[in-house]
Amino acid sequence: DAKGDAPVRVIGNVPPAAEAQVYSREQLPPEIRGALPQFAIGGSMYSPNPAARSLIVNGQLYREKDRLTPDLVLEEVKLKAAVFSFRGYRFEVLF
Repeated sequence: DAKGDAPVRVIGNVPPAAEAQVYSREQLPPEIRGALPQFAIGGSMYSPNPAARSLIVNGQLYREKDRLTPDLVLEEVKLKAAVFSFRGYRFEVLF
């Protein structure tokens, strides 16, 4: 069956390259930056094993892929930074 060999096409408003881009908070569009909830990073635990990584935000412990709010997701914990996603934008916060 040749149908299984057809290339996959993504149709949408956001090109894949933009989806993968990681911005600094300052590089986010003003309307996105203004809608971001206030949060403070209190500590982190980095490990080569992603399942062991965690971040303390506003006094609560989060792991990668956890939702802090309905729109804010902790994507990745790095050694001295964290990557979040918010309304289709990925951004990095250094600590």
